[in-house]
Amino acid sequence: MNKYAPQIFPAFTDVIALDDNIQDKYTFIRNHESIDRFSLFHETKKYAYLIDEDSSLHDFINMLGEREDNSQETSPLDLYSLHIARNIIFPEGSVRLVNELCIEQYHINDMAELLTYIVRSKAKYLQHAVFIKPVWPLTGQDISSLRLAILQQFVYLRMYIPVIIANDYRTADRVFRGILHGTGDTKHLAVTGTKKAGKTALINAMLGDIYSPSSSELPTPCAITYSLGKNLAIEQEGNTQTFSKAGDMSRYILDEFSRADKARIIPGNMSITLQKYPEKLSGITITDTPGTNFAGDSGHRQAAYSSVERADFCLFVVNYSSHLADDEAELFASVYNTFNNQERNRIVIIAVNRIDEMYASSVVKSYERAADYISSRLKSLGYDNFIVVPVSALTSLHAIMKDTGNPFIRNVIQNKKDFHGFELKAIRDVEHAGRVKYLTHIISSLMRQGV
Repeated sequence: MNKYAPQIFPAFTDVIALDDNIQDKYTFIRNHESIDRFSLFHETKKYAYLIDEDSSLHDFINMLGEREDNSQETSPLDLYSLHIARNIIFPEGSVRLVNELCIEQYHINDMAELLTYIVRSKAKYLQHAVFIKPVWPLTGQDISSLRLAILQQFVYLRMYIPVIIANDYRTADRVFRGILHGTGDTKHLAVTGTKKAGKTALINAMLGDIYSPSSSELPTPCAITYSLGKNLAIEQEGNTQTFSKAGDMSRYILDEFSRADKARIIPGNMSITLQKYPEKLSGITITDTPGTNFAGDSGHRQAAYSSVERADFCLFVVNYSSHLADDEAELFASVYNTFNNQERNRIVIIAVNRIDEMYASSVVKSYERAADYISSRLKSLGYDNFIVVPVSALTSLHAIMKDTGNPFIRNVIQNKKDFHGFELKAIRDVEHAGRVKYLTHIISSLMRQGV
């Protein structure tokens, strides 16, 4: 049994493709008297709802979150529990479903049919993948866009299923096994975004320990590259410093940043080697870059953009609460254009960080809503070749470190429930709620196959 499957596969028992008319969908979900499936959903949390592929997902979720306009006030729906995405129509003959044993010998017409096959699969304990076989008249860009569109719907449904492009099953199988077992060529991931977006905290959560101080203490002023090595060590400007544990390294880096800040200088870039590395990230080097709006200093921008230009993939971190503020949109445009200055278009992975903040406000409790809004806004500005994944770096990191002094973790441990009322049986369930491991799976899947 694949050890990741229980963590990242919702136990859907049914897939419901709603009517193409958005108002009819609203009536469908609200009218419990004529159709009781949605009320049943609240009891079982087993349904995946798909709306028309051209509809606005975030507008639809906003509408569901509104209170009914009548004399008797009713509570909004429990939108976090709602698993909802778009029903994409696939080009004929292009999509098949794969599992660890074999490729299924049938073609799939749309997202609803794909999910239905997964739900009804007799081998649910196996890891699945989607196999896209190029068919005429699809262009390379069409196929890349189709892969990202399918992956984005899986993100909305909180499912992890790789999407592989290959001309034949043998190639798809080789790539699939590389994804499952974390093998493949060495790749470079650059992490960028505005200062205090949570880049360092996210990298720490991905790597499983606090190796570097987070931006709440001091913003990262130089590029820091992480890779697997024989020792826990930092190499900077020809000098190497070794450490016995991550905490010692983090304090050393904080001292270096503090000295540089007081002296008003930019410290040299750091290369960090770790003795242990997450399996899914094996062979992947990660570079933490300065916030490119850091004090307007060209040195910080140069360090960030230099790392982005050399990277195979770019992870762009934004704040959930800002919903892609103007400065973030401008920075994304600059990073995107820098990253894609070669002949081929490369994928940018957008991490919407701090999704835990939605529970301290009166906004609609749905991180799919925020992710889809950001995606729609960027597409309206003419950008493509990106995927949006909501995360909470601190939630995952506190769970990894078993930081029981953290208010969120303490509340979970005491009440055995998270903000959504779901029962959490162990602290690893809290880590899963932060979705950083999910993001790691997405990164690994994309980087094992390439662009």
